[in-house]
Amino acid sequence: MGETYNYLYNLASKIKGYNCQMAIEEIESNPDDWMIALLRSPIFKRLPPVNVQKILMALEDVHFKKDEVILTQGSEGDYYYLIKNGECLLTRKPSPKAKEIRLAQLTTGDTFGEDALISGAVRSLTVTALTDISLLRLDRQLFLSLIKNPTLKFVNYSEMQAAIKQGSVLLDVRTPDEYVSGHLDGSINEPFFSLRMQLKKLNREKPYIVVCENGKISAAAVFVLLNNKIEATVLKGGMAGITPEQENGSAIFSTRDDIGGIVSDTAFKTIFFQYFEPLVDDCCTRIDFEFGLQLGKGREKMSKDYYMKLLEYLCSVRHDIKRDYLLKVNDIFDGSYQLTTNNQTEQIDFSKVTLTSDIAVTESQSIARIIRHCEHLFHNELTRLNRQFPNQSEKQMVVGSQNPVSPEKLVHALVEVVKSLKLNTENQIVLYNTFQANVFSQLGVIYRELLNSQ
Repeated sequence: MGETYNYLYNLASKIKGYNCQMAIEEIESNPDDWMIALLRSPIFKRLPPVNVQKILMALEDVHFKKDEVILTQGSEGDYYYLIKNGECLLTRKPSPKAKEIRLAQLTTGDTFGEDALISGAVRSLTVTALTDISLLRLDRQLFLSLIKNPTLKFVNYSEMQAAIKQGSVLLDVRTPDEYVSGHLDGSINEPFFSLRMQLKKLNREKPYIVVCENGKISAAAVFVLLNNKIEATVLKGGMAGITPEQENGSAIFSTRDDIGGIVSDTAFKTIFFQYFEPLVDDCCTRIDFEFGLQLGKGREKMSKDYYMKLLEYLCSVRHDIKRDYLLKVNDIFDGSYQLTTNNQTEQIDFSKVTLTSDIAVTESQSIARIIRHCEHLFHNELTRLNRQFPNQSEKQMVVGSQNPVSPEKLVHALVEVVKSLKLNTENQIVLYNTFQANVFSQLGVIYRELLNSQ
């Protein structure tokens, strides 16, 4: 891997009371960004220097062409991968006939493939090369012995109880259906397949004890949390490891309240987001195009520097609109939706780039008309669906005023995100039109899919 590799290896081999982070700080000019990213990662900072040395020596180069599938959902886990150069896309199908959901896009220095190695389950997602890509991989046994085993920590039931008294939080990563059939009292449910999307919700000031059915998925979840600087340990043996005596001591809270096939708000939220997130992602791609058209119309009137600033702004809008909108919709489910315009403005610094006005623009009649049309489309679809179940009144709960994803609430969530951007009226209309065409008009379709799957 060249002189840089040899230098870093020789340096690391001399480390005694000296940690890897200190070594990294001495070679900021290292051109191999993947190596810097690897050794700076929260997981690798936890490893003994001798493990780091062995990993660097054992990494194997592999290459894939653009659009080539690297890993396939449902296949056996064999390697842990590090991206040396290039980009790839992570996708998942909730069911064989479902639409593929885009989970994440990874680039140089990112890693993937650990979930199946840790849990022993098959691959839960597909990884496809977006560009020609160079990878480094570590085989399963070396990953387990050099990375997993020294990283993950386990607690038994008694230690879990003591940790809870000290402020630890129980995190159940089973599916919502498994959770509502029986769980530890006081635990919160974030299914493993959507955990990465929910990381920002977690309180990073609190340590977590992660629970699943047998401890295997929990171990994979803890690896994700640690890699995102969230302290976590695994409940050894999971729910299956809890003895009858412990269960009789009121450790287990069991409930199964099936209402028209929709078991709970948590279950409904999880399934809803499987359908909803890709719609928002597609919509934000469309926003790039629509705003680009608007920008292009005035290209001749702008300086080159200003035009480039606006292009940079467009890229940030796509990312921030998706992130903030999904977070606000998630808050609606959790019953904690609040006006957070000031926080959003602090997160998104557009002070030097103004497709925006200096003063927040009052919503125009055009925008108000778009919002009403969105609500109209959604209400009509839900009303039509409701008529299909005249003898199953319980299912009508999804269109009532208690529905956490009613059109009004979703529209208000979008309005708050858009206000924080302070877009001028013309571009607000572009954005609302895009969401109408790509998200709101399809929400009824989401409900139809959900009801048909019950």
